[in-house]
Amino acid sequence: EGLTHERRYFVWEYVERGSGKTVARRKGVIRAKKVVDNRQDELGQTQSSVFYQTAGKKLEEGMTLQERKDFGFGLSGGFSTTGAGLIRLDINAGQFTNTAFRQLKLYADYMFESNLYTAGEHDVELTIPTTETDYSFGSFAIGILKEYPFARNFHFGWFVGYTGQTISWDDPVEEGEQMSVAGINWGAKFGMNLLHNVHLIATFNNHNYGSISYKASSDAEIVESESSFSDIFPDQSSFAVDLSIRITF
Repeated sequence: EGLTHERRYFVWEYVERGSGKTVARRKGVIRAKKVVDNRQDELGQTQSSVFYQTAGKKLEEGMTLQERKDFGFGLSGGFSTTGAGLIRLDINAGQFTNTAFRQLKLYADYMFESNLYTAGEHDVELTIPTTETDYSFGSFAIGILKEYPFARNFHFGWFVGYTGQTISWDDPVEEGEQMSVAGINWGAKFGMNLLHNVHLIATFNNHNYGSISYKASSDAEIVESESSFSDIFPDQSSFAVDLSIRITF
C-alpha cells in the first residue's frame, strides 16, 4: 500500500559484531518496477511487487528495506571532445507519472564553446568572415532518454531529441550578427556508479543539423540559406564524445 513506480528504497543488512552490538550496513539501492495493489484482492491471494537494483552489492532475502524518496532529477556537468562545456538535466518520467516506465527520462542539454575557425564555402548573402575568427557556439537539445541498469552498478542507454544551435562572433560593423541551425540529436551512453547517486557517464553524441538561418544584425530579417552547417564549418564533426558527472536527487 502506498508504493508507487520508481520509488527508491535502501536495502540494509544487520550484522552482529564480536562485541555483540548489531550495526546496519547499506547493501544496495532498489526501485519499484512492478507495483501490485492487494487492497482490492477479495480472495486474499496477495501478489508481490517487483523491484530492480540500481546500486550496491548482491542482495539476499531477509534484508530490510527503508523507503528513501527522491525527486527523480539528475543534474550533470562535463565537457566534450569538441572542447565544449555541457550542462544536462534529466527527469524520471515514470516516477513523476507513477507509470511502469523503468528509467524512461526526459532530458535537456546545453553546450557552449568558443573557438577559432575559418568558414568554408557558403552562399554570397552570408556576409560572415572569410578569415580565421573566434566563433561562439551555444547549443541545446531536448528529448527522451532510456536507461537500462545492469550488473548492479552500471547502466547503458539511448536518446533521441530535437537540437538547435546559435553561432555568433564579434563584428566591428554590425551588432548582433549571428547564424542559427536546427536538427536531430541522437546517441548512446554508458555510465557507472561512483556513489549510489553519483555517476560517471560517457555519452556518444550526434547532432545532425540542416541548413543555416542568418541574421546580418540584431534588427535584420532572418535569411534562410542553402548552405549547411557542415559547409560553413567543415572542421566541426557532428559526432562527439562527452564525459560528465551526474548527481541524482
